[in-house]
Amino acid sequence: KLPIQRLRNIFFKSENLVELVLTNLFNLEHIDFHLLDSQRSFSRIVFDNTTVDPENLKEILKPVRRSIKEFRFINNRIEIVKLPKRFFLDYQLGLLDVQNNLFLDWDFLTVTKSRKLLLKNSQALKSSFDLSKFSILYLYCELFDLENIGIHGTFPSTISEPFQHVKSLTVKSNSIESLHNSIDQMFPHLQLLDISYNKIKHLQPDLNNLFYKTEIFKLEGNPLHCNCQVRWLSARYKSKIRDFPRCNFGYRNSNLSESTQSDDLFFSQLATDSLICLPPRAPILSISKAEVPIKLTVSGKDKPNNISIVKKEYTLVMNSNQLVELNCETEGDPTPTLIWSDEVGPILTRHPSSHINHSSNRLTVGLEGSNVSSVYICTASNIEGISFALLNLVSKRVDMSSIHQNTSVVAFERIISNVNNRNCASKFFAQISELNINETLMWQILYIFICIMNKYYL
Repeated sequence: KLPIQRLRNIFFKSENLVELVLTNLFNLEHIDFHLLDSQRSFSRIVFDNTTVDPENLKEILKPVRRSIKEFRFINNRIEIVKLPKRFFLDYQLGLLDVQNNLFLDWDFLTVTKSRKLLLKNSQALKSSFDLSKFSILYLYCELFDLENIGIHGTFPSTISEPFQHVKSLTVKSNSIESLHNSIDQMFPHLQLLDISYNKIKHLQPDLNNLFYKTEIFKLEGNPLHCNCQVRWLSARYKSKIRDFPRCNFGYRNSNLSESTQSDDLFFSQLATDSLICLPPRAPILSISKAEVPIKLTVSGKDKPNNISIVKKEYTLVMNSNQLVELNCETEGDPTPTLIWSDEVGPILTRHPSSHINHSSNRLTVGLEGSNVSSVYICTASNIEGISFALLNLVSKRVDMSSIHQNTSVVAFERIISNVNNRNCASKFFAQISELNINETLMWQILYIFICIMNKYYL
């Protein structure tokens, strides 16, 4: 062990060398190529905060490439490490520890064969870490430590072969937002999974098999959204979870008091029946941009019923050939999906009479040519229910009392109002067949009906 900071060259002979540890050798320029010749028992080498030329190192290790079991190259943040792609091709290691380094890329892992791989706090300048690129590891690796190496998005990305031997997987302190639905198939024999201190808000029921098979989980430090979508986790697997995360409630949970929610409770402190979801409120329409001052009036109140459908009706009186930009907003848990529709169907881009900005969910509408009225619907839906806002667009040229609702919209409202229990299917479809409405709108209505029925049958 040579903690000699000014050492530049190493030359020595030994016949029974088992390990070589070089620490804090900032100025090391050369190591004798024959240093490890005839070393039959050599098994471990450590470079700790020590700079060394990779090509020089490759020549030094050539005589012991069959016997070496542990390779540690750690804490080198002084310069960029450029390990050749095939550097570890001839090695079959028990441990490869390359923690806390700054690499040029991860290509050296392409042909790496090691039972344990420690990459904690290492970064690569030219590439992000992607397990699918290192398929040879699935034949050997039993332990991954991938803490703080810049993984983001969904983990893992799709891989060609399952990692049959991996029992411990640490991906702590990355920017992971979700776990892949098939992660249990990618790591079929996993015993410990540490995903703490990431950005995971949702743990979907598709992960049930993962939690069933795996013995220990660490979830601390994730902004887990505590609603009905994680009831399965609370009811079945609390005993397996170590280091519980704090709950992020988002939209108000009516089963918890305001003071309780603000205390930022741990997931383990909540009873399963307090994890609820909330249907969307009736969307609120507002004018975000208009060519001339214009007023949007509300002609109805929220009308909830026992199938979680809520509606609100608006009227907008405007000049012909005038364009108005409308905003549709609502609340619900989970976050509702908003869809703008007209008599034809969901609106994509049909300028100038209507145009939608999908990033902000704003709709630009107008009365074109001889049209004196038009109808638009903003529908909000989540797993708990559906709500919608109905907009009657009317020209100033006509008498308001002479305007009748569009036949299709009347049909839409009448059908929705009758979908009020699980046994209404025959009545519902009978009404559909009696109405003279276009095929697109009919399929819209059927889709909404299926969504509602799906909730109850589940």
